[in-house]
Amino acid sequence: MPWSLIESVLAPHFLTASQLGGVNEASWPAGPKPQNALAGLGAGDNAPLPIRLMTALLYLQNAYSLDDEELVLRWTENVQWQYFSGQDFYDPKPPCNAAQIERFRDVIGKSSTEELLKAMVDTAKTTRI
Repeated sequence: MPWSLIESVLAPHFLTASQLGGVNEASWPAGPKPQNALAGLGAGDNAPLPIRLMTALLYLQNAYSLDDEELVLRWTENVQWQYFSGQDFYDPKPPCNAAQIERFRDVIGKSSTEELLKAMVDTAKTTRI
C-alpha cells in the first residue's frame, strides 16, 4: 500500500487548532504532530495512534464486514493483520478501542472513508495481493 501517500492525504484532518490558525479546538482530535498525524489517543498511555494503523483497521473492517469491537478483537489474534497495520512484532494488546475507530471515521468523513477504501482495494487489485 502507498502508506506515505495515504498519510499525507489524511494528515490535514488531524492538525490542531494552533496549526490551523484558531479553528475551534473542540472540533479536532488530540495530537499536535502533523508529521505523525494522529487519529486520537492510544489506549491507556495517551500515545498517538498512527494513520497507517487506523487506515489499515478501516480496510480490514470493510474487507471482513466486522463491527468496531469485533475488528479490535480479531486484530489482536492475527499477526498478518498486525504486520499490514505497521507492527514490527506481534502484540496481544488491542491497538485501540472501538470508540477510537468511530472517531477516526467521523474525523475523515464518510466520503473520504469511501474514497480511501476504494483506493486501497484498487491498489490491492493492481498489485494482486
